[in-house]
Formats: sequence, C-alpha cells, structure tokens
Amino acid sequence: MSLGDVSNPTNTELGDGASSSEDQLNNHLDILTDKKKKSVNATKAALKGFNNELMTNFCGEFVAKNRTSILESIKRHLKSGTAEEKSLAARTLVLVTISLGNENEDIYDNFYDTLITNIKYHENISTRCESIGALAGCCFVGIHDYEKALNCTEFLQSLIEEEQPSEVQKSLLEAYGLLLTRIQGQDIIDRILPNAIYRIVALISSNDTNPQLYAGEVLALIIEQYREEDEEFDLTYLDEYIDHSQLLDTLEELTKENDRHRAKKDRSLIRSRFKVVLDSVEQNVVPTESAKFQHQQVAFKGWIHYKQLQFFREYLHIGFYDHFLNNPVVQEIFDIKLRADFSAPHLTGVEKRLTRSSNSAEAKARTQFLSNRRKNRSDRLNDTD
Repeated sequence: MSLGDVSNPTNTELGDGASSSEDQLNNHLDILTDKKKKSVNATKAALKGFNNELMTNFCGEFVAKNRTSILESIKRHLKSGTAEEKSLAARTLVLVTISLGNENEDIYDNFYDTLITNIKYHENISTRCESIGALAGCCFVGIHDYEKALNCTEFLQSLIEEEQPSEVQKSLLEAYGLLLTRIQGQDIIDRILPNAIYRIVALISSNDTNPQLYAGEVLALIIEQYREEDEEFDLTYLDEYIDHSQLLDTLEELTKENDRHRAKKDRSLIRSRFKVVLDSVEQNVVPTESAKFQHQQVAFKGWIHYKQLQFFREYLHIGFYDHFLNNPVVQEIFDIKLRADFSAPHLTGVEKRLTRSSNSAEAKARTQFLSNRRKNRSDRLNDTD
C-alpha cells in the first residue's frame, strides 16, 4: 500500500492535448453550457477534457469565477445525459468540489437527489459507481454539517447491507471508508460498529476480491478509530457482535491466500493487503506512508490518512502533486502546510511542469499563498535538502 513516487508521476494517461490553460477550460465549458444539440462524442470529449484540466492543475480561481454555469451544466448532464455522460459528469462534480474546497455545502444539497436516483435506479454499473463516488466526495470535501456526514455514511452502510454487483459493492465500500474518516469516535462505537460489523466480516469472508479488499480496510479503519476513542480497547470487545478469534483466523488465512481459482495477481494482492490489515487489527501497527513534494518529505500515518489519500489519488491521478502543493483545501484536510522555498535546485521536468501554471495570475496568487505560510511548518514536515 505504498503511496509511490508522487514527485515523479508517470503512469497516468491524461488524454490527448492535456493543458492547464484557461483557454482550454473555456473551450470545453462553452461546449458543455451550449444548450444547442451537440453530438454525443462532442459532449463526451468536452467532459473528458474539462476533467483533465481540473485534475492536472489546481484551477480554483477559474472554477469559482464560473461556478454557476459549471454546476448547471453538470446537473443537466447528470439528469438527461447518456450513461457515459452521467458517469463523466459525476466525476466532474467531484473535481469541481475539490477545486472549490469547503464552504460549498449547497453543492451537496443541490445534487443529493439526482445522485441518489442514479445510485439506486440507474441500470448502468459505471453510472452507479461514479454517482456513489460523487456523493461521498461532495460530502467529504464540501460540507461542515456533521449530522449530514453521519447520515450519508449510514445511507451508504444501508446499501452495503444489500446484495450488489461486485463493482458497485467496491464503490460503496470505498465511499463508506472515506466518510468514516469524518465520523467521531463515539459514533463509531455506538452507531457504526454495531450495525456494520456483521456485513463487513461477511464480505471479508467472501471470494469476491475487490469487495473483500475494501471491507478489510474498512474493518481496520473502524478498529483504529475505536482504539483512538477508547485507550482500553481490546479485541474481546468485538465478541458482543462476532467471534474475534474466528475473525483473526480468517485474516490470517487471507495472508496465505493460495486459491487457484483466483488470478495470480489477485492472490498476491490479497496476501499483501491483508497482512497489513491483520497487523493493524491484531497488533495496532498502522500503515505509514511518505511522499516527496519537491525537496520536502511529508509523512502520513494511519488508516484515516490512507483512505483520504486513496480518494485524492483516485480523482486527481498525476494532478495529486500539483493540488497537494497549491490547493489549500487538500493541505487543510491533511493538516499540513508546505513550506514555500522555490530556490531549491534540481527540480525534475515533471515537477517544473506541474508546479508552474501557464496562467501568470494564478502563478502569482499561488506564490503569495505559499509565501504567507512560510513560517507555519507542520511537525510532520522534514526538510530533506
């Protein structure tokens, strides 16, 4: 579960002609907001292009300036577009929310009913999965109302309880894990664990690889949060709901997974992932990740950070680097303030391209933003010069 070399991302396809220029954004937005009938291919290309721009670079100023027209276009495509257009629009919604940051609770409220309809009733699996991700993403990034976050988490939990196609169940568990990172410890103990533990353990015991993996991570996350709330936590506390010894045996077996009915890659993934889960559940050894941003090393510890990183990497891909450097909401979520020091030599070509916007006004604003935080260093930030 390595974060990988974020400072030199090379394995993500950005699509043809990826650019961070405002002209590109405007061109895509003109197509998306034009209510005259456009070909399906033209609309899809515009959505993909717009998504690539928001993913690759932090474009908060542009998105804020065009907020109304962007959101109206997304709503229209989510409601009346083809299945692929709905899927792309759902992803656009998350990227817009990441670009705008918090204080955008109205986005969650305004899109809630549309997303719920697609999640529950749309026949296309991809549309359902992307809508699940959009609901969780808007809730995680955009709202402050704790009760809304808790209710959304429990809604996802209710869907996990039902039999779902494998990809839908995976998306539900991924979204559920993300929102659990916002839930207070006492609610984990009183409301989440008692209602979720049976189903999570059942999914861990299934033979469906993706739900199995994400259910294991959710289990480890819930137990980590329980321990943080109650320092006296012991695994025997779980015996009120399940046999904790049997659970440990199941996790142990998965670290030795050798089912020939699974692909070799899946067997290897199961073994490595559940070794981390078992160590966390049994010995409280939480995963630790680190990433280098320019010349600065940033450390992340625990399942809460891991699930949040998983979310941003899913939606930002190669743009994770630029957003982490320049998007205030990303730094705020991880409670990390990167130190501005652009005098450091030997930046790679990728670093230069990702950290220097072609929009001079945005570049100046970014420089000012980072300069204002030069003295605010995180305890987790180590200078590796």
